[in-house]
Amino acid sequence: MEATRHRKTRTDPEEPPKLEDSNQDSDMSFKGIVNSFQSEVVIGDVVVFSGLSDSIENNDNGGAVAMVETTPAAEISVIQEDAAKTTPDVKGETTGSQEYFTVEEAIEHVGFGRFQLKMSAIICVIHMTDAGELMLLSMLSPELHCEWNLAKWQQALITTVVFVGYLIASPLWGMFADKFGRKKALIMVGFWIFTFGLYSSFSPNYAWMLVTRGITGFGIGGAAQNVVLYSEFLPTKVRGFWLNIVSFSWIIGVLWVVGIARLIMPVYGWRLLLIVAAMPLLLFITCCYFLPESAYYHAACGNKEAALDILNQLAKMNKKSLPKGELKVGAISGADERGKLKDLFCDKETAITTSLLLFIWFSMAFVYYGILLLTTELFAKGHSCAAQSVENQFCFETCESLTATDYNHLIITTLAEVPGTILTIIIIDYLGRKKSMTLQYICCAAAILMLEICFQKQIYLVILLFVARAFCTGAFQGIYVYTPEVYPTNVRGIGMGTCGSIARIGCIITPFVAQVLLEYSPHGTIGLYGGVCILAAIAIALLPIETKGRSMLSQVKEATAVISETMHYSQMT
Repeated sequence: MEATRHRKTRTDPEEPPKLEDSNQDSDMSFKGIVNSFQSEVVIGDVVVFSGLSDSIENNDNGGAVAMVETTPAAEISVIQEDAAKTTPDVKGETTGSQEYFTVEEAIEHVGFGRFQLKMSAIICVIHMTDAGELMLLSMLSPELHCEWNLAKWQQALITTVVFVGYLIASPLWGMFADKFGRKKALIMVGFWIFTFGLYSSFSPNYAWMLVTRGITGFGIGGAAQNVVLYSEFLPTKVRGFWLNIVSFSWIIGVLWVVGIARLIMPVYGWRLLLIVAAMPLLLFITCCYFLPESAYYHAACGNKEAALDILNQLAKMNKKSLPKGELKVGAISGADERGKLKDLFCDKETAITTSLLLFIWFSMAFVYYGILLLTTELFAKGHSCAAQSVENQFCFETCESLTATDYNHLIITTLAEVPGTILTIIIIDYLGRKKSMTLQYICCAAAILMLEICFQKQIYLVILLFVARAFCTGAFQGIYVYTPEVYPTNVRGIGMGTCGSIARIGCIITPFVAQVLLEYSPHGTIGLYGGVCILAAIAIALLPIETKGRSMLSQVKEATAVISETMHYSQMT
């Protein structure tokens, strides 16, 4: 960080000062120390630094200064300086008698209360409807396979187009949320999914169904922005806990859709099912109007009044007061400065984090949806011992609609996610984000690779597949917590959207592995899923940042400065 120098004399304060030649060598010897501070003031033969890191004790006025004599025997000491000369430290700012606080400090000060509980209920509704739309795919395609006499690849394409739409839209919705707000993005997403989800129920043929479901998938790609908005109102100590608590609503949403499908599909068919499943989206849209816009977003826009209004609502509902002083907002102005994809790779630390996260999200989606498909396929086989004969591989199966037993199996499979989510809630704030995800993925890999053993009894398949799904679900919940925490406000939306988009590539590829490759080489298929789990565990361990207990930052430059200052301080000590 470049140091700004001022000569403490009666001359023009804008005149660029210079050190005395006699002190030049001595000044150079302290270059490493100078670079770690924000500014310096030269007073005769004395160099005064202000804005020190946490290692320097603050003075009574909230600032911190150090004096370094420019001699070979220089000695550092903390001294008092005029309050008007003080500069911000990493915890806040004081200028003269004026005190400042940030959005993050306000949220930490007010804490968790009724405001966040209200948000939690709304976010749960959004999660439930999102889960329901995705779960419909597993029940819709078999029914259309029978009614329209579709080939297997045509049946699979109904699911694929939804994820293709998701892949394309997810980063676009992230850009929109960073530029124009999280709340606006979620309202548009709700209207989008409801409109085209309803249209798909009137599809007269296969081609029309592909178009409407693909466009519906485009809307589903923006639903993840609710995680971004919710995380920006949670205090650091409880963020991991509550992000996992609301994830239970995903399981409830899946159970809801399976339940109504069991009642409606056998009697009234798939069209009424799509209509009924779309109705909760009206509640989704209504709830979005009661969501607050992110105070972080307003602060990043430089909209101080709007951010302060949101924080006042937070404090009033939680029956707390805001910190003393004036709210300090970011210097960012204009939508063009937010939501830039290139900012995800703007420096070494951010580029490494983003690259690793993209692979982790891809692998988690690839393995998670692969386990879902493997469960059905291996249960149908009854074992995982050998491939089918070449003749059987190309035979079309008899068209059969889902039975009551099939729906029961879907419910039981979904309930397998409960222990994984509970485990994540318990360990994510104890072990940290990275260690908890790494541990769960190693356990997932172990369970999958044990399927290489030729078990003749189906009960062993049930146990191993459910254990694998539980640990995979827990790791997936962990990455949903980690990703919005690691990215600053001005790229948090696009960071989450880009990761979600790459994850859809895994969703698109995995059916060809779990269904097609499995027919040729069961052991190769299982080994591939186990190997991807191991690689994902290594990638998680290599992430450069642990976000446990870390505040949410506002800008990429701020995140880089924090990392750089920590590295500089470590070198000095």
